[in-house]
Amino acid sequence: MNSIIAPGNTAHASIGRLCPFMLDNIPIRGRVLRIDDLVSQIPSLTKHDAVIGQCLAELLAAATVMANDLKQGADVTIQIHSDGPASLLVAQCSHNGSLKAYCNKDDAEKPITFKDIATDKSMLVVTIKFAGKEDVFQSMVALNKTSVSSSLEQYFEESVQLKTCIRVLTERDGDRMPVGALFIQATPQENDASEDDWTRMAAILDTLTAEETLPGNIHERELLRRLFAEDTVRIFPETALNFVVSDMQDRMERALISLGVDQCKNLLEEGPIEMTCEFTGITKTFSETDLEKLFGESWV
Repeated sequence: MNSIIAPGNTAHASIGRLCPFMLDNIPIRGRVLRIDDLVSQIPSLTKHDAVIGQCLAELLAAATVMANDLKQGADVTIQIHSDGPASLLVAQCSHNGSLKAYCNKDDAEKPITFKDIATDKSMLVVTIKFAGKEDVFQSMVALNKTSVSSSLEQYFEESVQLKTCIRVLTERDGDRMPVGALFIQATPQENDASEDDWTRMAAILDTLTAEETLPGNIHERELLRRLFAEDTVRIFPETALNFVVSDMQDRMERALISLGVDQCKNLLEEGPIEMTCEFTGITKTFSETDLEKLFGESWV
């Protein structure tokens, strides 16, 4: 599914690829996902520490694969609710190709570990809303204390009844954040691969390194041939992912209007008003001239 570019949004050149494949000797299908730079879509990722950045990358990778797997077009939102220092993590891939991510973390400067997030009360919540429809489908599972990916595997097995293995690798490269991921899943209606097969698949995915998985080093087809040398791999044409960055101007202007003229004038006494979208990190600045145009005659 190539992403649809929505009016009022800014499209980037293709910065992601999704390569589907199947193993003909075992009822298993898969996806290789590569995104050249998540920060180009969500600048706020640079402010998070390594653990939160990895968690959000895993959530975004899963949301992207799921949104592109649902042929009808859907917004996929995955959340982690925790009573730890990071109480909420949210990632979304919409049907039009926009990515969003957010983390609500307390003000403590001490870096957190995944164990701080994955408490006994933590939950993983997956929400799917199909484009143009009112129905919302939501499932939740306990957050596995090993990783976000293992929790997602648990979601697929419990809520979708499909055995799944997921590995997501990322690294900080200055202000860039490339991502590589590999998903393998039982073929629907053929969920009869043996436990030995799944043990072998998990072991294969555990051999993945950042060097070979992240974009730019090894082509997706070569990666799959190396990983599944003992299997019959059928590789399908890859899909270019054309993500979009939502135009936040209109939403921010509506927020300013809701504040009213007097409040905006008070804020301007300290200089131009700077607004930042918490889901993307995109920042816009509004001067007095901008507000005069926004409010029109009521500004006087």
